[in-house]
Amino acid sequence: MKPTFVYTICVVFVFCEVLLLYSSFSYTENSNFSNVQDYKYEINEEKSESGIKLNGKSNVTYNFVYSEKELRRVIENIHKTAVDKNRQDNAAEKCTKQLPKVLVLGVWKCGTREIADFISMNPDIVVKTDPYELNYFLKENPKDIGYSKYKEMMPCSNKDQLTMVKNPWYFKSGDIAARIQRFNTSLKMIVLIREPVARLLSSITFQSVNYPQKIIKNMTHSFMTEVFTQNGEISIDNKHVKYSRYVDGYKQYAKYFNMSQILFIDAMDFKQKPFVVLREVERFLGLKHFISESHFVYNPEKKFFCVRDPSSSTSTVTGFCFQGDRGRVNVSNTINITPETHQRLREYYKPYNEEFFDLIGRRLDW
Repeated sequence: MKPTFVYTICVVFVFCEVLLLYSSFSYTENSNFSNVQDYKYEINEEKSESGIKLNGKSNVTYNFVYSEKELRRVIENIHKTAVDKNRQDNAAEKCTKQLPKVLVLGVWKCGTREIADFISMNPDIVVKTDPYELNYFLKENPKDIGYSKYKEMMPCSNKDQLTMVKNPWYFKSGDIAARIQRFNTSLKMIVLIREPVARLLSSITFQSVNYPQKIIKNMTHSFMTEVFTQNGEISIDNKHVKYSRYVDGYKQYAKYFNMSQILFIDAMDFKQKPFVVLREVERFLGLKHFISESHFVYNPEKKFFCVRDPSSSTSTVTGFCFQGDRGRVNVSNTINITPETHQRLREYYKPYNEEFFDLIGRRLDW
């Protein structure tokens, strides 16, 4: 090798190191992404209209579009393309409306919408959307409406496709589990859970931002008045507080179902490696494996994954992302509680967490 060529390589290498050192913002792969080999990028200051330009080893430009409408369009196109490919021999088969065989039970602010949208890329499942939540089993006597009417609310599907419905309010104490059991004893169910205090903070943040009648200028004050009584005790009957006691919901469903029918998903796992979790969902539901890492692209500015546009070129990749509050959840920027209050809440949930861990046979880092 000629000395001039070696010298040139060294100069280029040093120059690149300096650029990385003085980059205005750098994304360093977290240890939780240790199996995700493709997402080691440095971000420069340049932004496109729809997202961020990332400079990495492959020198690919990444654009991110924040639009739930466009995200749904891309997901539906992925689903339809796969369905058409799988159904070439049965092109004349007519779809019909079927009662759901899969329910996402909750929990609110743990990613129920995201998992419903992402799993719907699989051609063997059809998810109820527009609206997503029917609140059918929240009613005291769903049969008053009738299962036939409930069926009419479902999307059209082929005989070999599963229909899924999601509702973030179903996994809680009360009579909901009994109503669902009377509907179908062989349902498959999915429950997303999240570190209880983080879910509590996110829940009240969402309420304050999205429901004008509840907006309080000082969101920290709003949080404290929701979570604590006037005497300073934790308000154990407050709905936001109760929804983070996952063991309550578990006990209700254990009365009516074999718990092997319920798949529990840690929301942090889902956020960090959605393609790994979705593969587990496919296995649990008995679906052919379809969703892979190639369907996603990591957005280091928002710190979550977006759906990769299949039409992306090798030099420009477009990711379609949730907008607004979805993916925003950095509640420390809006609700500021003292470390002592945070620790007090963690101590409150600790015995409920321990009991829950024993029941599901898995210990989470809470």
